[in-house]
Amino acid sequence: MFDNSEYPASMTEENIQEGQTRDNIKLRRSDQHMKRVDPSFTDKPTSTFYLSPAKELCVLSENPGYRISSFIEDVGQCWYVTGQTQGQGVTIYVIDDAFAIHHMDFQNINWRTEDQIFSDPGDSLPDRDAINNIEIKDRAIKTVHGTAVLSKVVGIYGGVAKKATTVLVKVSSRELKTNSWMIVLCLEKIVSDIETRMRKAQENGLKIPNFIVLGTYGIPSRSGPRPELPRVVLTQRHEIAMKKLTNMPNVAFVAAAGNIKTELRADGSKDTRTYNMYEIHKHVSPDSYPAIFGKHKNTYPNLIVVGGVNNQGQLAFLTANYVKIAAPAVEITVAYPALGRSWGGTQADYYINSGTSFAAPAVAGVLATLISTYDYDMQTAITKLYSLAYTRGPKPPPGLTPSILFPSVTYNGFGLTKDSEAIPRMQSRALALLGKKAQSRAASVPTSSPMSPLTLKTLCARCRQADGQQAIEGVVWIPDDCPCDHKNRWRG
Repeated sequence: MFDNSEYPASMTEENIQEGQTRDNIKLRRSDQHMKRVDPSFTDKPTSTFYLSPAKELCVLSENPGYRISSFIEDVGQCWYVTGQTQGQGVTIYVIDDAFAIHHMDFQNINWRTEDQIFSDPGDSLPDRDAINNIEIKDRAIKTVHGTAVLSKVVGIYGGVAKKATTVLVKVSSRELKTNSWMIVLCLEKIVSDIETRMRKAQENGLKIPNFIVLGTYGIPSRSGPRPELPRVVLTQRHEIAMKKLTNMPNVAFVAAAGNIKTELRADGSKDTRTYNMYEIHKHVSPDSYPAIFGKHKNTYPNLIVVGGVNNQGQLAFLTANYVKIAAPAVEITVAYPALGRSWGGTQADYYINSGTSFAAPAVAGVLATLISTYDYDMQTAITKLYSLAYTRGPKPPPGLTPSILFPSVTYNGFGLTKDSEAIPRMQSRALALLGKKAQSRAASVPTSSPMSPLTLKTLCARCRQADGQQAIEGVVWIPDDCPCDHKNRWRG
């Protein structure tokens, strides 16, 4: 999460330098589709398959009875299955300080200043050439969080709702200074923008669209940022905006629970260590807005507060009895402003970060996908979102309710089952590399030992032997595309 005064520890320059950069990130997209296999649905939309190195994506489509990603971990990739629509027709408002919109992860998006929301009337989207950007020290640091969150919504590498329409809500001045009032002012602008879009749809005889507001910000519940204005004024205006948004029948507000953690203690016993870990966590509930609005479900009915889990599905950050759903939030691969450029750069830099700020976009993306795939109204989609979620990880210790230590993790309903037809071949061309080492704040930390280079002859032989069924160093080749000399095809 980001707050009104300073970035949390995970966003400091020091920690960014320590973060891991994912080199040579590859993405494959299948041109084949198959029928959705979750029996809980009555219709049969088509699915899109990805062979992805991002396990946090694959978790979202793991059928509870068929954990398919575990079968291919030996090649460092897993199957991610999602709806073909991927949020198309749903508008997602992404609230943050700033965004490096020219990062390669967003190269397929045509950004227009007039489509976005700014707290500063004189602000605009950053120019690709950065000529009109105000040059201030460490400007790029201010775009890190927003860029990372945005990449989990519509990014090429790890976006969950790639076809959704995004509205960037920049809650900072042109000089990238921010406070809680800017956030609240932008929430009021979101209300106005949604009302305008709904009115235009009605005037033109169109279906009322669905909107998701993604809030990974945190306004402290204890003190105000501007002493000259009473705290009560800020709180009241925040409450009014949130009530309007979360009571609109076609709007959902997805909020991050927060990341504050206390020191974990345990008595050394293997059986009780995880239990004691939760005992510490359960006394540390969300302490900032908008997450704590979740206490009042009747007042804010369409507010979804999202918790975070680690790679084993175990609770990792703040929680409360009103945090009903979670998503992967530990060691998540996100976009990073290339070479430290605030406007984004045209190279594909990625790094590893953790926090519920990266879980909330996943839930928002799954919600958008459910809406676009099944034409659900918002209430039905939210109900389905909660009903599909299930716990991950091992069986908890005796006497511990599974949902306490292992909360329900979002599931998009597109997972494969043992009774489904075979996974289709990947009929995509070999991917170009998207990854490149960050040369500024994000230090390069190899995630695995580099493989020895292949000779063309060896690669040809392995490619033909794989016959399009297995990955070769992360790439599944179409047999006709194997890099073989057509005059002398090596047989190995």
